[in-house]
Amino acid sequence: MKKQNGFTLIELVVVIVILGILAATAAPKFIDLQDDARTATVEAAKGALESMAAMTYSKSLIENTEKLADSSVEVNGVTVTTRYGYPRSNDAAALAVIRDELLQISDDYDVVLNSNNVTVFIFPKGLYEPAVYGNLNTFLVPCIAAYSEAAQEGGSPEIKSNPC
Repeated sequence: MKKQNGFTLIELVVVIVILGILAATAAPKFIDLQDDARTATVEAAKGALESMAAMTYSKSLIENTEKLADSSVEVNGVTVTTRYGYPRSNDAAALAVIRDELLQISDDYDVVLNSNNVTVFIFPKGLYEPAVYGNLNTFLVPCIAAYSEAAQEGGSPEIKSNPC
């Protein structure tokens, strides 16, 4: 009697069903990787905001301007307007310095001001429509990093991030 080689049709179907079940249970994990990558980038933006604030405050301490509500310091050859030693986020010029010079953030991310001109938001490009920029709330919006300038002498900026 000859020895049988290969699989029977039933064995093949069982293997395909098992692979299908494994794929169905593993797919959500792989699909979620994009959100994990965005969250990691938003967290990196938060870290960059914290570093930017600390570096600017250090320069303000050296120049003895940390107690002034309106001043400026030079950081890496760039003039940064400050409020109580921390970078301001109150106008387009301050926003441009934060975005282009201090953070050097990728073009894949939007960096915008909210309507009260004191909070900078960083989020993946195209995630939010321009019409809602002014209404973004850092406590409610996912996938965002935010920087609000120091409000009082001795205070520090509020820097937050929310996962995607």
